[in-house]
Amino acid sequence: MRLDAPYPNPFTTSTQFTLELEDTQYIDVEVFDLLGRKVRTIYSGTLAAGSPQAFQLEAGTLPPGEYLIRARGESVALTKAVTLVK
Repeated sequence: MRLDAPYPNPFTTSTQFTLELEDTQYIDVEVFDLLGRKVRTIYSGTLAAGSPQAFQLEAGTLPPGEYLIRARGESVALTKAVTLVK
């Protein structure tokens, strides 16, 4: 599984990143604050293996700060940090 670094980072309105799986599986892509609270679910569902999938995080009502994007599947979990500035 590969989770690319979000771009742009830091971001003001939105950031995007790509996730690619080695095996088809159910995946959750979620955003957490630094206190470990889930603040957003970007995607929950099955993704096919070997096909990069692009995702976008919209700032919306999130306050400025540091966040963690976590992609967690049946066999692996990856995390990337991102900074929201307004």
